[in-house]
Amino acid sequence: MESAKYLPKRILQDGSTSDRPAVRQDLTRQPHFLYSSEGPNYSGRLRKMRRTGASKHRSIAAEKRAASNEPADYRKRRNPPAVSGDDIFEMPTTELNGSKHKYRQRYLEILTAAARQFSERGYQAATIKHIADALGVQPGSLYYYIPSKEHALEQICEVAIDGYVRFSVEVKTSRLPAADKIRRLIALHLSTLEDRPSFFRVFQENRKDLGDTVRHRIGAQIREYEKNVEAIFRQGIRSGEFPQGLNTVHATLTLLGACNSVAIWWNKRSPTSIPELSKDIADMLLNGVSVRTP
Repeated sequence: MESAKYLPKRILQDGSTSDRPAVRQDLTRQPHFLYSSEGPNYSGRLRKMRRTGASKHRSIAAEKRAASNEPADYRKRRNPPAVSGDDIFEMPTTELNGSKHKYRQRYLEILTAAARQFSERGYQAATIKHIADALGVQPGSLYYYIPSKEHALEQICEVAIDGYVRFSVEVKTSRLPAADKIRRLIALHLSTLEDRPSFFRVFQENRKDLGDTVRHRIGAQIREYEKNVEAIFRQGIRSGEFPQGLNTVHATLTLLGACNSVAIWWNKRSPTSIPELSKDIADMLLNGVSVRTP
């Protein structure tokens, strides 16, 4: 057993100290500084903690966060919430309070910078530091929004495919003729390339680098998008706009292949605007390229 002179002194109820050492149980359950001989303040704090059941070890970092101006939800969770395409790009600003709107604006800026770095440097070569340098900030300031570049890639792909599924459902359920639905779908698909080219390219080129869980979830959304496109072709067959013998699977894959390949050559081999390009692709798909004789 340790010598009594090396054990901390016991604090009495009146704040004075005793030469009798504190018991071993107290030593293991209470912070050492509470048993110092610096006076009644420590004893009072100990009694208060015992009475209220408060935590015995409040970290300095926790106290600083509590006194800071950080959002309340930051103290509750360290990881940022996943944000879909609707949240970032489509939600009206009038429906957001100041802090939420500011968060989404900043989150969009960071994701856009990440997508641009992935597109220009390649996903494997790009780093969090490259993203921070592009934004003119320190890398540490990004970790609340994107804890890693893997998380950034996940969010970029989630935003991209979320938009595809959403607008394909809207087009499929609209009252337009099937041919006009196809034209509308192509225009919306390619508008992503014009509005957010880096998101489009990263989604097309780097979704294979996603982790298994996320890649399977993204794959399920892609298949849902393909089913919505195929459903439009089937609607056209039932309405008599498309021939009965049309293979809807082949038609769907041809449409998506034509649209997705635009990212490779647009603005490199053709300066055509996206609206004009959408019209040309729809005309070739719906009408063909052969001259029709009466």
